[in-house]
Amino acid sequence: MKTGFTMGDADGVAAPVPEDRLRLTIPCRERLIHAGNVVEALEPVTLNPSGTHAHDDLSVPPSLRRGPTYPFWRVTLTGRVPLGLVLCFIQYGPDQHYGLRLDEEPPYPGEFPFDAVEWWRRGNWVPCPAPGCGAPLVWYEAGYAPGYRICARSPHHHAQLSPDGRSAQTVA
Repeated sequence: MKTGFTMGDADGVAAPVPEDRLRLTIPCRERLIHAGNVVEALEPVTLNPSGTHAHDDLSVPPSLRRGPTYPFWRVTLTGRVPLGLVLCFIQYGPDQHYGLRLDEEPPYPGEFPFDAVEWWRRGNWVPCPAPGCGAPLVWYEAGYAPGYRICARSPHHHAQLSPDGRSAQTVA
């Protein structure tokens, strides 16, 4: 999973980097798209019984590729961040990956406890708390104020993440 920035707007503020190889529930994917974000399908991954990626191991005959096939997605936050997103860490055999679901949805099979995801990584999915904004928050801490973020949309509201990374407050 990538972290960091890409070139942003004319004000020099970085745009959110696409998050690769995410599992998404259908309601989560629909909510992201409805909010104006880009959701792209990646090649599905099938695990074989040994737990390795079947498409990476050409020595595994198709008849032995009995593991589940998971769709993966690339999400670029270009619109608003929907409320109620939960970033989670999921494991199937030796394969570990991140996923997104909604607060009201049950956990994924193999989902780790809430604290398995770093608080700062959860902050990548928190909307700007300024009234009427909801844009993605990007890193802006320069090593001095952990959890300090700036809104990716002009006029670039400033925000501070909560200690658990699930919400933010505007900073004057």
